[in-house]
Amino acid sequence: MIPVDQVACTLATKSTTPDSMSPTGASRGLIRRILVPVDFSRTSLRGLDHAIRLAQRLDAELAIVHILDHVIIDSAYYVPLTQQMEFDQQVVVDARKDLANLIRDKVGTEISCSTEVLIYPHTDVAIVDHAVKSNVDLIVMGTHGREGLAHVFLGSVTESVIRKSTCPVLVVSPPMEWAAESGNGQVVGSESS
Repeated sequence: MIPVDQVACTLATKSTTPDSMSPTGASRGLIRRILVPVDFSRTSLRGLDHAIRLAQRLDAELAIVHILDHVIIDSAYYVPLTQQMEFDQQVVVDARKDLANLIRDKVGTEISCSTEVLIYPHTDVAIVDHAVKSNVDLIVMGTHGREGLAHVFLGSVTESVIRKSTCPVLVVSPPMEWAAESGNGQVVGSESS
């Protein structure tokens, strides 16, 4: 595993113009804005931890995004549209509160940070679209590390983002000890609360 500081140094030395160098020697020309999708799983929070360290090292801004699948109330009975809209609004309000708490607890005030809650039918498309619209230079995301049939049946948001993104994607793998916790040798990385 390559330490985050080594990745940051590599990214910082890629710039070819001396004007883009900050007083600390880190490049401001290459990585100015880092997108971090979070779903509040420990793998996404691990990705956020790495992104925070990179942002500190590169003096970059974080753009943290939480994507909600459009939730439709599953019911055998008719649900009025107004109830559906109220439910959607409450889910977004709750997600914004969770993001605010996350920023307070993990990011603090030393790093410039923006947050957004998006409702999209496909998480991978939401991440790629948001990266383009927000003009980010790097996407940092955790991966669950699923393999075999779990990967085939569940798909991989991370893999899809890597294929579709127009900017670099730094993938943060779960630590090996998480594989032991799953009991079957697969790294799963999600936690239940």
